[in-house]
Amino acid sequence: MLGVILALAFILILFIRSPWGQGIVVDKATNYVSGKTGTEVSIKRLFITFSGNIYLEDLYLEDTNGDTLVYSKNLEAGVAFAPLLTTGNINVTKLDWEGVVVRVIRSAETEKFNFDFLIEAFASQPADSTQVAADTTASDPLKIKLSPISLRNFDITYLDEVMGIDAAIVLGELDITIPGLDLEAYEFDIKQVSLQNTKIKYHQTKPFPPSEESTEE
Repeated sequence: MLGVILALAFILILFIRSPWGQGIVVDKATNYVSGKTGTEVSIKRLFITFSGNIYLEDLYLEDTNGDTLVYSKNLEAGVAFAPLLTTGNINVTKLDWEGVVVRVIRSAETEKFNFDFLIEAFASQPADSTQVAADTTASDPLKIKLSPISLRNFDITYLDEVMGIDAAIVLGELDITIPGLDLEAYEFDIKQVSLQNTKIKYHQTKPFPPSEESTEE
C-alpha cells in the first residue's frame, strides 16, 4: 500500500511539473478566479518543486477598471507541513519573492477599494442560524517561524482618497530571518534584517478623523 501511495505521489509531482500538467492547473485556476471576478487573471507557471516548495511565475490580476491590481514576477515559498498539521504552528522554510507591483486605491466617490470585488466574489454565504456555534475553547498560542525571507524589487502604491493618504514604497531588497514569533506572549525573535535601496513616501492630505475617546463627553 505504501508503495502505491508513493508511486501515485511521484506521478502527481511529474504531472504538475510537466508543461502539459502545468497548463491544466494554470488554466483551471485562472479561469475559476476570472469567472468569479469578471477580471483578467493570468499565470505563466505554477507548480511544486522537487524540494516541495510552491513556485509561481508571472501572476497578473487586474481590477474592474482594467488596471493592474497585483503583478508578481517570481515567488517560491515553502511551508513545513508536519508542525502545521500536528500543532497548527506555521513554519515557513523559504520565501523568495521578486518583482512585485501592487496598486491599492480607494475612491472618494464610491468609498470602496479597488480590491473589494475580490472580497465580494469569494465572500462566504451568510451563516445558517441552525448551524452549530463555533468552538471557543482556548487553544495553544500560535507560533510562527519565518526563515529565511528574501523580498526584491517591490513597487507598492496605496492611495486612499477617503482618508487622504498617498503612500508608496519602492523596495530594492529585504532579507529577514525570524527563528520564532509568539504572538500570544508578544515575543519576537528576529535574528537578521537587511534592507537596501529602498524609498518610502507618505503624504497625508486630510486631517485624521477624531478618535472615539476625544468625542466622548
